[in-house]
Amino acid sequence: MRWIAPRRIVRIDPDRSHSYGETSRVAAGEPECPYALHLTDADHRFQFVVFDLDTSRHEDGAAAVWRDADTVIGLLDEAGLGHMVVRSGPAGGIHVWVPVSAEEGMDPVEVARLGRAAARRLVTLDVGPLSERGTGAVRPPGAPHRAGGRAELLHPADPSDALTICDTATNTAARFEALATAFGAEEMDAEEEAEAVEREGRIDTAAMRLRGRRRPMPAKVRERLDTDPGTDPSAHLARILPSLALARWSLEDVRALVAAEPGAPGLEHLRSRRFGTGRVPRREDDRRARLVRKWGHALDFAAQLAPVAARVESVEDDMVGLRETGAAVLEAVADPGRWTEEAGPADQLTLLAVLYVALKACAPDGEVDVDVRRLALASGFGKSTVARALHRLRRDGRLIQAGDAEGTRAARWRLVHPAQWVDVLPDETGGTQVDHAPATGTPQQTPPPTRAELLERLQARLDLSAHEVWTGHSPTHAPGLGHHLEQTYAALVEHGTHLYTVDPTTVSALTGYSTARTARHLRILAHHGLIDPHSGMPTDTAALDAAAVRLGTVGVRAARERRYEAERAAHAAWHEEMARLRAPVALRPRTRPADRYARQDGRPAHGAQIARHLATAA
Repeated sequence: MRWIAPRRIVRIDPDRSHSYGETSRVAAGEPECPYALHLTDADHRFQFVVFDLDTSRHEDGAAAVWRDADTVIGLLDEAGLGHMVVRSGPAGGIHVWVPVSAEEGMDPVEVARLGRAAARRLVTLDVGPLSERGTGAVRPPGAPHRAGGRAELLHPADPSDALTICDTATNTAARFEALATAFGAEEMDAEEEAEAVEREGRIDTAAMRLRGRRRPMPAKVRERLDTDPGTDPSAHLARILPSLALARWSLEDVRALVAAEPGAPGLEHLRSRRFGTGRVPRREDDRRARLVRKWGHALDFAAQLAPVAARVESVEDDMVGLRETGAAVLEAVADPGRWTEEAGPADQLTLLAVLYVALKACAPDGEVDVDVRRLALASGFGKSTVARALHRLRRDGRLIQAGDAEGTRAARWRLVHPAQWVDVLPDETGGTQVDHAPATGTPQQTPPPTRAELLERLQARLDLSAHEVWTGHSPTHAPGLGHHLEQTYAALVEHGTHLYTVDPTTVSALTGYSTARTARHLRILAHHGLIDPHSGMPTDTAALDAAAVRLGTVGVRAARERRYEAERAAHAAWHEEMARLRAPVALRPRTRPADRYARQDGRPAHGAQIARHLATAA
């Protein structure tokens, strides 16, 4: 530690709370508790650039860390920058230490620029240690971890070789600039410059306010002004000022507020500063200067946030194609002539579930990554039923598979406008279509529904389909009424107010079922109290819940969620193990935690973790 520490002190975490609020002198020797080295010297110039890759920042965990580590190491090698690779602790995080050769260190502004560019490519990167403030600290090799174990040097494995890298003269500013360029810093600079120009255009620099109509003080600001800021008045004030800026207040408005309420608890940071264990009043000139500086920061931050109305309008404009497709899909799903009698419900609801995911993801091209388990939970069918429905929808041109499943990433599906759907032969079995009127492809004359309207309609339809009363089959619960009855019930819910009478002939025209089958559906629905036996109208949602209790289907969804989550965990664990085995030798863990990889007959049982997940699923 003492050979590479940029300062005479290190930050320690004696209570293992991950706060590192105390310090210890380097001369006192290696601390027994977790400790972190400052990355900058006393002048806040960086002596080390550290890429902190954290498993908690991505759902793929260690697998994502390995991918990012490969990217970083590859770019460092291309730039000719010497580096050390350290496993941070038992969770599987990686620290890549890159020493700075220049005696004066590296400018924090340049390091922050490199960190922002790297974060655009590295999903697991924590940019905190690369902050422009130059206050970052990272645990070095050998430092204890609060959860047990120590930071382990992986590359180079010999500590003396690592010290040689720390003393290298080749990690020059030019090579760090080459690394930033490889991460895309020049493209990022252009984008940030354009954003800055747009942001400055939203600020009235003379009045120090955002352009637009001034609004009264938000109720949340009033509440925060009257609230004790606790131990961090600065952070409390940082929540108040941006809200006033978004309300189009000016600097003079804020000055008037401070003058009118000199004792407001929320403004404590303007009145006093920390001194020892307490606070002392600020001088008047310090108060005025601090208010101007803090207001400038708040205004700049608020200017980055586009007005809510503009954001909504932009999203609606960008998604006009998907909105038109969504409206057409809803109309096509309601046309019973487009669907077969047996497979139709699964195909219809699976297609609506894909449309719902695309709208939630704001995918303008209607293309999303989605797995069968998510679609199954959304629609109320089992995952096997949904998988078969996706196959039929793809075969019949309702959906296009734009990408195969890869690793833990689901397959990619693209919606097709019903005007482009192709027909299948009437004698084909199991397909989504039967004979129906050909699509005209006539452009929609009226504006398409908004995204919110489409989501509301889809949510209502999927919630009804996913109700446990309709469960057709479950390995853990009794069967419910089935989704064919749900189709009939849904038709009554949607069209009931427009029907003069509810009879098998009228309802069968809405669902595509035969008259005899529709009559049977109506009798069963009436028997379970889901429709009124006289009028044929649906009763209420409480009747659905009561019927599910009587049938014994309550808990089916929760059981499926647990089973699917366990299956995902087992799948992810398998890919994580494969990624570990394929990782560069320098990055492979030298030991395996005993609680994660059991050993049998002296050999590692790599499938132990996967087996545990599958046991949970069973």
